Amino acid sequence: MGEEYLRSVEAVTHEPAMQPDAIPRIDLYMDQVTTLLERELGPTKRSEEDKIMTKTMINNYSKEKLLPASQKKKYSRHHILLLALIYEYKQILSINDIHTLLAPLIDDPEGLEAFYQTYLERDAAQKELLQRVLAQETSDDLRLIASTLVTRASLEKRLAERLLDHIVETEKRGSESSEPQK
Repeated sequence: MGEEYLRSVEAVTHEPAMQPDAIPRIDLYMDQVTTLLERELGPTKRSEEDKIMTKTMINNYSKEKLLPASQKKKYSRHHILLLALIYEYKQILSINDIHTLLAPLIDDPEGLEAFYQTYLERDAAQKELLQRVLAQETSDDLRLIASTLVTRASLEKRLAERLLDHIVETEKRGSESSEPQK
């Protein structure tokens, strides 16, 4: 197995997710938020030029109702946790799918804290699993390995989309059945 392949596996499976302890317990201004996200999530960037999150992105997520409005131009821990999840999810999901996934948590700081903690645990478990799977890889053909990873990611993306579609349908049926009959 090539040295570059092994370095790549090591780098990806050891990328840090933003830890709640890294988020100050005080509200931050926009520039402070983007700096924090860049510092904490920077290792996940593909290239140095990439931006983790810009002011425009944050404003757009707020307009799309993925974030509650800032309070006096300040962003809370709740906002930052949502932004960390949005950053992860936007790599794979549409804005509508992200909204479906996060909708119950947008105005629920305690629920988001619990969800995020479970997310971190599952993220670590997935990275360990990926490391074990890739350690068993026998091919030296990096294109073949990349193709296999793309196929796996595609299958998992489609499954996630179907689950989100099911959530939307279930919620739609639930709201229709709770409407008064005429």
